Amino acid sequence: MSSFGHWQPQRRQGEENFWPSFADMMMVIVMIFLMIMVAVLVKNWDLVEQLKAAMISEQQTKEEVKVKTSENMVLEQRLQDAENQLSLLRMRLLAVESELDSQIQETKLAEQSLIEAQTNLEEEKDKLLAAKEDITKLSSELSKRDSLLKNQGAQLAKAQQDMLKTKEAFDILDKKYQKLIKPARTSKGKFVIEVVYIKTSNSQYIEIHPQDGPKKSVSETELHSLLQDYKAKHPGKIYLKVIFPKSTQISHHDAWQFTSDLLGKYDYYYQ
Repeated sequence: MSSFGHWQPQRRQGEENFWPSFADMMMVIVMIFLMIMVAVLVKNWDLVEQLKAAMISEQQTKEEVKVKTSENMVLEQRLQDAENQLSLLRMRLLAVESELDSQIQETKLAEQSLIEAQTNLEEEKDKLLAAKEDITKLSSELSKRDSLLKNQGAQLAKAQQDMLKTKEAFDILDKKYQKLIKPARTSKGKFVIEVVYIKTSNSQYIEIHPQDGPKKSVSETELHSLLQDYKAKHPGKIYLKVIFPKSTQISHHDAWQFTSDLLGKYDYYYQ
């Protein structure tokens, strides 16, 4: 009892000492909690501000990305166009290089041909010089031969004149001989046809008068046709008598040619 009673006041004294200390501790804990809360709130506020800034930055970044994307698309298109142009330029370059190679090859061939042509030209020059020497010699010989030919030409002309004279003399003798050996041309027993040829400065007029018919005017074509018919009817019997009136304007040569043509084709004596 005495011990319990002695302990109880100590207990109360301990309790009285405990509660102020507990209150102080709680106060300290609350203050620490508040400080922590304040620190957390301040930190969270900073985080919110940073988040807002980050969101704004992200929005700006997105806008910039959109702009950059658009710019990149334009740049990609330009790059593609540039690549296409580059491809075309490469193809053109290849074509130019190929053409250049061909031209180089052609140039080499042309140079080779030029060298060959120069060589041939030198050879031709040598040949030309030799030919000139030959021409000089030939000219000298030709002059000599020309002089000789002139002399021979004069002799030939004289010989031709002599031959013409001889021929004329022979023709005269031959005509005389033919007259001697041939019977005279006669109309006796023949079918006589008269042909009258009249020619003026403006016209030509022919008449045919067979012995069994009337006289009629004909063209030269009709004349030959009729004479062919009479020749067929009277073979070997046609006697042509060609007449040129005094008023006819015809040369001796034309008259002789006309007469010879008719006689040679149709007259019995000349067949």
